[in-house]
Amino acid sequence: MYKQKGEDSMRKKGSKGILKLVACILAVLLLAGTEGNHTVAASAYTVTACKAIMYTNDKAVVYAAPDFQSLIVTVIEPNLPVDVIGITSNGWFQIDLKGTYYIPGYGLEEKSDKSTGKSYGAEEIAKLTRGTFSFFTNSQLRAFDVEDVQEMDANTYIKYLDSYLMGNATIDNCILQEEELTLLEAYKKVSKEEDDVPATQKDYLVNYRNEYLENSLWGPIRTEEDLKITINRAIRYEYDNFSTVYKNAIVGSESTKMESVLNEVLADIKAEQGISFDCELDYGSFENEDGKATSGWILEFTRKKK
Repeated sequence: MYKQKGEDSMRKKGSKGILKLVACILAVLLLAGTEGNHTVAASAYTVTACKAIMYTNDKAVVYAAPDFQSLIVTVIEPNLPVDVIGITSNGWFQIDLKGTYYIPGYGLEEKSDKSTGKSYGAEEIAKLTRGTFSFFTNSQLRAFDVEDVQEMDANTYIKYLDSYLMGNATIDNCILQEEELTLLEAYKKVSKEEDDVPATQKDYLVNYRNEYLENSLWGPIRTEEDLKITINRAIRYEYDNFSTVYKNAIVGSESTKMESVLNEVLADIKAEQGISFDCELDYGSFENEDGKATSGWILEFTRKKK
């Protein structure tokens, strides 16, 4: 069920806008053709305004005009966000890059594989929030203020975040517990202060929610009941492996007491959920929320396969 581990164990906008954007992108792709098709003259082109953020691929060459004979301004590396401000009738994207320039239609894409994140649609959000209890309605969500959110326990707060991600209320109004700001306020603030910012508020909220979820699993946990809650949270969100810290003055560093706690908690989880875990445990040092070193039981759980 568990085993001692060596000291190296450590914590390691609406539907119309979307339709318009899709129409714009389709128009560009239809006009652009293949990379080798450079037959459309630029002299008679028109521009249709179309605001969007798209991402570069390995063909993102920037031209001074929508004409392959015009001056090449620069080449942008793949997987970077670009502000699109229009499309041309001959199949180019008009972009804002400290000036107005143009990229061929095949040089930009809707989605990004950049390491800072991806665009999250309905299907991804459904998978992401598969373990949540979405019991909030719009009126209930609007009724929360900063103090209400500050007082939420981890389970309730994760459900609160998931409710916004699943579209149960306007995402701007979500309150971030740690910042004591609405999502809109926090996103505007971080966009001014940092260079590497997720492309949308939803992406930002996903990253924030995931970090909060992982931190809530890590602990430190101080009671058997809270340990059960944490394991159940991991089950709800389908974590097969996770680590946490158990720090209890009565248990201290005594392995027999820690093993007794694990025996009882894991037996309850199996009886209630029908799920078993293996656990590696090691008494060692970790950093608390203030960044200071302290000691406790570092527990690494692995869900057993049926």
